[in-house]
Amino acid sequence: MNKINIPKFHRQRFLLSLLESAGGTLSKIEFQNRLFLLHQKAGFSYYDFVPYNSRSYSFQADSDIEKLQNLGWIQETDKQIILLESISSRTDSEKSKIAFFLKQLPCITNKEISNLPTYKSCSNKNNCVLFTIGYEGISFESYANRLLENNIRLLCDVRKNPFSRKFGFSKNIMSNLLQKIGIEYQHIPALGIVSAARKNLKTKADYSQLFLDYEASLPQQKDALKQLTDLIKNSRRIAITCFEKEHHQCHRHCISDYLESKNNQKVVHL
Repeated sequence: MNKINIPKFHRQRFLLSLLESAGGTLSKIEFQNRLFLLHQKAGFSYYDFVPYNSRSYSFQADSDIEKLQNLGWIQETDKQIILLESISSRTDSEKSKIAFFLKQLPCITNKEISNLPTYKSCSNKNNCVLFTIGYEGISFESYANRLLENNIRLLCDVRKNPFSRKFGFSKNIMSNLLQKIGIEYQHIPALGIVSAARKNLKTKADYSQLFLDYEASLPQQKDALKQLTDLIKNSRRIAITCFEKEHHQCHRHCISDYLESKNNQKVVHL
């Protein structure tokens, strides 16, 4: 195997070791089941999971399988994942741990394989609540679970340019994945901040001025704010999203503060 084809990420090499320890071929369902159980029962932590198709599922792992196929390590069919090349860069101890755990699978119950997160409907689901959330520092699956845990079924993206190098957070991929787990996606670019305004931001004072300028511009965004307000009234529990982890470091807090002040809007920052 040419060195240029070596998988870039540790987690991708882990998937190859999983396939090798499982005999080289797994059905797609069994692949996700075993991956989930290795994380839940054997203590690995490469992937996070969401409830999908009555299973705990990793969309990031799906994406990594596609990359590994493009690199020539595996072949993916409609129902199976087939290992084409053996991986030798894993430590013997980790390979042994995977192999040992897979031998215990006959003792694992179907209930444990289907050990999905459960999300109870919130008691105040009929209240009009605006949530805000950022995706900095977390996986798409962890991010999606926060939405599900709070009974959110509509996500409004307030980035001007909704693109990210991080898996799951570019517009088209995000919309597609959220739809799979029952969450609608809408992009409201008028509420974003143009890239030029974000250049040369270095100090706390720079960011404070950016938010002051943005807040001053909000009254001119009547159509976009009305669209958001109507969505809150119709969907009742929605979230607006951008990148930054802390809401006070992101322009989404300017939007929520504005609506809280003008409309007495209830706001929750996740």
